[in-house]
Amino acid sequence: NAKVPAATTFADQRLQDLKGAKVTLEAACQRQKRYADEERREASFNIRDEGLLSSKNIRLLNPGTPELLPKCLGPFTIIDYRGRHKTPPQSENELEQRAARNPPNPH
Repeated sequence: NAKVPAATTFADQRLQDLKGAKVTLEAACQRQKRYADEERREASFNIRDEGLLSSKNIRLLNPGTPELLPKCLGPFTIIDYRGRHKTPPQSENELEQRAARNPPNPH
């Protein structure tokens, strides 16, 4: 290493650059998360409320031109809570009713 000081200096500079890039990327990641979290909001829905469904991740059979498709579909009436944002059951009876309506998925 001491035989070629320019190579050692070059390698040290690249390591410093890499460390600086990692720090900068981490700061940018945290900043982007903060901006994204500002836009988030908790949504609460009740059974029989109506809501729109985003068509972003829905494939249509004959979609046509994407620019002319609606951004939302609906309104749809909410008939049940599912997924990670569902409300917890208020009683044992409600828990049994939900279990009867939503049998386990075999897949």
